[in-house]
Amino acid sequence: MELNLKKINDAIPYDEGKVCEFEYADYSISKNSGFSDLEQLKPTDIILYKKQCDGGWRGGNCWGDKPYKYEGEEVAFHAFDLILNQIFPSITYLQYKKLLKEIKKYEIYDTNYEYYGNSTDWKYEVIVLEDLLEYIKNIENNYE
Repeated sequence: MELNLKKINDAIPYDEGKVCEFEYADYSISKNSGFSDLEQLKPTDIILYKKQCDGGWRGGNCWGDKPYKYEGEEVAFHAFDLILNQIFPSITYLQYKKLLKEIKKYEIYDTNYEYYGNSTDWKYEVIVLEDLLEYIKNIENNYE
């Protein structure tokens, strides 16, 4: 099964994730991977990830305004959906919901600190492509 990673990545909204080799993932994933099982990955292992703003502080400035807390919004896991569309287009809604719930996901958090007390909190959800393919293979074997 040949995945068209360029086509998938082109369809993902800017800065909301990617499908790539581990070594080319967002820097926040690789620098924080030591806190999870991701440190066991080889640089060439393919991962898919979702990046979303989880909130932070904004509004602080040089005129003395104090920053206020804000919440981020959930974004779709575009890379996950696009890969499933290529490798398992016949997946049912219930299979999809079960897969999304049960597949091993690594969550990584990072904060970008800015001036005047402002900051942005980022949340990454990472799935190892090999784990996803193995899970789908098991689903297909159960329906044969």
